[in-house]
Amino acid sequence: MSQLFNESEQLVYNSCKKSFLSLWSYANPIGKNSKELCDILIVCYSDIIIISVKDISITDSGDISIGWKQWRKRAIDASQNRYMELNDGLKETAT
Repeated sequence: MSQLFNESEQLVYNSCKKSFLSLWSYANPIGKNSKELCDILIVCYSDIIIISVKDISITDSGDISIGWKQWRKRAIDASQNRYMELNDGLKETAT
């Protein structure tokens, strides 16, 4: 297991450790380009679970709908393409 960097990653890692998932989980796996692929990678046969923990707060803009949209953009949308590429790369490796 790689070193865990924050409280959110530690929470996810401990959840995996307390369950059967610890047998197949890898914390902070590093890819070919020496960058972290995700926070937890779980591989069991042909099944793969990618867990990415985000510790991003909603900005107080005075309007919750604007704050929510900004949070979603930073927390979800920004990571979506990265993990779709990771998923595609894992599929290519498996074939």
